[in-house]
Amino acid sequence: MPRVITITSGKGGVGKTNISLNLALHLASQEKKTCLFDADLGLANINILLGLQPEYTLKDLVLEGRDLQDILIKDYEGIDILPGSSGVEELANLGEEQTADLTKSFAKLEEYDFLLFDTSAGISKNVVSFCLAALEVVVIITPEPTSLTDAYSLVKVLSMNGYQGKLSVIINQCKDFAVAKSAYAKFRGAIQKYLGVQVHALGVVFEDRNVVKAVKEQRPLLLVSPNSTASQCIRKIGQKLLEGGEEDLPEMEMAGFWKRWWSAMRSPLRLKENKQPGEKAKAAQEVQAQQEPLKQESDNPPEVDDSGREEAVSKEPAQDTTEPIINQLAKSLATVSEELRLIRNALERNGRPKGMGNEHVAGRVGLRGPKIKLDLDGFLRAREAGNSK
Repeated sequence: MPRVITITSGKGGVGKTNISLNLALHLASQEKKTCLFDADLGLANINILLGLQPEYTLKDLVLEGRDLQDILIKDYEGIDILPGSSGVEELANLGEEQTADLTKSFAKLEEYDFLLFDTSAGISKNVVSFCLAALEVVVIITPEPTSLTDAYSLVKVLSMNGYQGKLSVIINQCKDFAVAKSAYAKFRGAIQKYLGVQVHALGVVFEDRNVVKAVKEQRPLLLVSPNSTASQCIRKIGQKLLEGGEEDLPEMEMAGFWKRWWSAMRSPLRLKENKQPGEKAKAAQEVQAQQEPLKQESDNPPEVDDSGREEAVSKEPAQDTTEPIINQLAKSLATVSEELRLIRNALERNGRPKGMGNEHVAGRVGLRGPKIKLDLDGFLRAREAGNSK
């Protein structure tokens, strides 16, 4: 039986499909047979991300009676892809006989170790149904306030519809680890306080310009820049998924998954939040508040080991090198300014006309002399050599 994971988000633009794709590739690299199911209704994000033009899509399976093996894109860099396009919506409107036939077709997905569903963004019946059908849901968030509040709303809708599975979070597009930790603490704190839902940190993905490069080339990040910061973060998340296992989750066959999905799609789901007076506003304030991470926080996003990496994953993005340069420049300017002040004082003391005061300045030993050579570079080199001793 495959381990079925629904990957979703409260809003678009948070990198959900990118993470889904590269996570699938990493799992496959660890000898796990993996299928990526494009459950994004109408947009077919995975096709766009990879520049694929599949001959058949899920719509052909549902409406034209194509076999599942005709639909699958086999062995793309080690993974199989089930292209979504349109067709997901039609699944809910099938009769009992067609539903039974499709259930048998989807039973062929049992051969995989991992089946990842990449949903649409936001709160729709399609998204919520894929979440309710899975035993594991991973929500992609970013530190942006709108991402946090929209993700909170999504989790609340899942809670309202009785979701009892495992809920995990990946914090994407983080400037540094401190930002990731703070965002997660706010999100987790608001969910626990107002919803009573447990959420687990699966990992952090730092900002990385190589992600944009991969998107432009329409190739997976792990193949374009395997040693980049974001790639190493994704591999770390994949390892945590593998190490975590599913021991605490009940077993469920593919037929059971689709039965739950069809049940959810055909039921009157609650897709709007209950508007308790002031609750939403309070929750939003807590999620967005610029405050220190919760002191009682014990389930922090895991740090990424930076030992032995060609391009280390650190608490700061690997490409962000401007800050140390600016700090060094400021330090050098301060040193030059101080040396110029001392030289100016020496010149003023030595150049005074007689009778204007003492030629020797107390406490300034070494500043008085017959000649002063204005060799600033040599002076700074000598000073740095002295400081390093």
